[in-house]
Amino acid sequence: MEISAKNRERNFNFDVEETEFLLQCISERVDTIENKKTDLKSMHAKSSSWNAIEEAFSINPNVKKRSKEQLFDKWRNLKVLYKTAQATITAEHFSGLKLMHFDKQGKRRFKMPKVLSMVILVEDCAKL
Repeated sequence: MEISAKNRERNFNFDVEETEFLLQCISERVDTIENKKTDLKSMHAKSSSWNAIEEAFSINPNVKKRSKEQLFDKWRNLKVLYKTAQATITAEHFSGLKLMHFDKQGKRRFKMPKVLSMVILVEDCAKL
């Protein structure tokens, strides 16, 4: 009995030049790509934007040809890295304060900007 496992083919990692080119292409279409609407017209516009970015990658000789799924995944991963870095910077900035998860109690709390589920107790702010 022979077991044949079909492994997916490994793609090349994005280098710095490809990442910068992706960010440049996305910056030209960021309003369309980051649109939160999910109606048919908006989804078609998003798809055509990703098709245009894929075409720009296939035309540019300085970058490797990538599918729009690969480009979308890289964009999503870059956003996660950015948000994680911002959360770390914010947490380091407020390292002397008591940070805790939001538990929906009746106490007055302030949400930290751009950091989900993190809050500062009012009592900690009074100590500053």
